[in-house]
Amino acid sequence: MNTEPISPHPFFEDQLLQFRNQLAVVNQKIRRISTLRILSFLITIVGIYVLAGVHLVALIAIGIIGFAIFIMLVIRHARLHKLKRWYGVLVQINETEMELLAGKTSAIPNGQEFINQDHPFTSDLDVFGNRSLFQLVDRSATLKGREKLAQRFIHLLKDEKELECRQKAIDELKQKPVWRQHFQAHGKLALDDKNTVDSFLSWAKDKAVSFNKPLYKLLLIINPILALGTIFLISMDFAGFGLFVLFLLIPFAIIGSKFNTINTLHSQLGRKTEVLAKYSELFGMIEKESFTSELLNEQKMAILQEDTSTQKTIKKLSGILSAFDYRLNLIVGIFLNIFFLWDILQSIRLEKWKVSHGEEMESAFEVLFVFDELNSLAGFAFSHPKSVFPKFAPDNFLLEAEDAKHPFISEKNNIGNEISFKGWGKFQIITGANMAGKSTYLRTVGINMVLA
Repeated sequence: MNTEPISPHPFFEDQLLQFRNQLAVVNQKIRRISTLRILSFLITIVGIYVLAGVHLVALIAIGIIGFAIFIMLVIRHARLHKLKRWYGVLVQINETEMELLAGKTSAIPNGQEFINQDHPFTSDLDVFGNRSLFQLVDRSATLKGREKLAQRFIHLLKDEKELECRQKAIDELKQKPVWRQHFQAHGKLALDDKNTVDSFLSWAKDKAVSFNKPLYKLLLIINPILALGTIFLISMDFAGFGLFVLFLLIPFAIIGSKFNTINTLHSQLGRKTEVLAKYSELFGMIEKESFTSELLNEQKMAILQEDTSTQKTIKKLSGILSAFDYRLNLIVGIFLNIFFLWDILQSIRLEKWKVSHGEEMESAFEVLFVFDELNSLAGFAFSHPKSVFPKFAPDNFLLEAEDAKHPFISEKNNIGNEISFKGWGKFQIITGANMAGKSTYLRTVGINMVLA
């Protein structure tokens, strides 16, 4: 294993100080922008009040300028809050790392949902639960990545070539601590529930289409023309308001006929814009980073297509869903559906996207979850710079280690032991007084085998 040039404790301390300072600067800017928003609003209101009935041009000018400044400040305020969340998550990540180095795990998720008392070793070795191996290792950015990590502990790999490829990948990611933390932070910015990805992939694999048909595409053209024509006739006094009421029957009938189908589609995909934006960022991080290990490069190439990338594909879908969510605003939704058949339009866009990209999504997300799982193991390796990757014996059974330690015992109290088992059927008898460390030794052997 390559010697890690970066020491974990000073690295986390430096990161924590840096992000706390940046968070303080952002908070100061937010307070300043909040004050400016109030002032700009009050000045605009006072200006309109003073100029009302005095100078029409000046009144309009101050109204437009004041409104524009207020909107700019609102946008700036929203961006600063997004930045605040980003630095806040990075602070939290580094605080957790410092707690782990100090042996504090009480506030860290423990993977208790994976506990199985009937499993051959996970309960005996404290793989899950309070003060568990899972708490020390888990740095996942996604729920599926977390599940994948748990399954790696439950069902141990035995293929030597696969294990060696994973070792090289973990060793490479270990040396990218900043990249790993940013990957983890993007994952924590938008929390998905366990059904988010399953629901999305289920929809993406379903080849059925309900809206991407010539009839609905034609209606998307005809309806706005009829709307404009109706408004024109009424404005020119060629027809009364009754014509507009008559026109309303058309979009209401079209949308109403597919109302349940649209609602089902929106329940599957709606309100997931932020979560998909998170996945887009994670895919982008993988696509833009350079890797040397075989496994990481293979995974990266799997999500890079000749003409596009998974990040751009997911980002496009996120944009469509953002537009689809306009229906959640009752007034905006009614207006857009009356004039543009908005729900039909977005449903067509979604089905077009699905036809073009749906089949590749399951394999793409699998790549993401592989990276997420390896990131956790790399984070653990980084925080334990004295740890080594095992070498595999080509023949017979062999388990040997020097200075093997239990990961839960603090460094100053952790006394390493030799482990040596050569050949099948060999065993050792461990003796000693009560509380002499017999069970700790056995757990040290077992937990190091799991980590290997």
